[in-house]
Parts: sequence; C-alpha cells; structure tokens
Amino acid sequence: MIDPGLAGKNLLIILYLWGNKNRNILLKKMHAPVISINAAQTPTKIEAFKKYVPSYKAKIIEDSGHVVMWDAPDEFNRLLEESIHEFISR
Repeated sequence: MIDPGLAGKNLLIILYLWGNKNRNILLKKMHAPVISINAAQTPTKIEAFKKYVPSYKAKIIEDSGHVVMWDAPDEFNRLLEESIHEFISR
C-alpha cells in the first residue's frame, strides 16, 4: 500500500514541476508509457494528453474525490498494481 503522506508530498512536487513552461516539449521527448489513475469527478482529457504522449492511458475511479489514493485506496492500489503489471509485460 502507498503511504498517503509520502504520496501527497511527491504529488505536490510533481504538480510544481508540471506547471513549468517546458511541459509540452518535455512530454513529447518522453518515451516511457504513461498511465494515470484519476477520479471521474473531473473529466480526464485523454485526447489532449495523447497529443503529447501517444501511449497515454487513463484509469478512472468512479465515486471518488480528487485525491483518489485517499478516497478509494483499495481501488487505487488495485489499479496501480494492474498498471505495474502492464508496464512489466511490455
């Protein structure tokens, strides 16, 4: 299980870095597959992400708030493990 405190700290760091002006350039240079685990509360703009990362895939958790790892930890961890197995099998 992911430690929520550590995950929250890392999330803040990632959000800070995400806002930099070179984001789109950096995303196009990235060759790693990307999977996000998001809440249905705010629609995920999958096609917008795919413009920059063609391998992008979203897994959506229904009935969860914005911070899915806290609101639906069992479902989040299940999808995280599933995603890890997808990365390993590539």
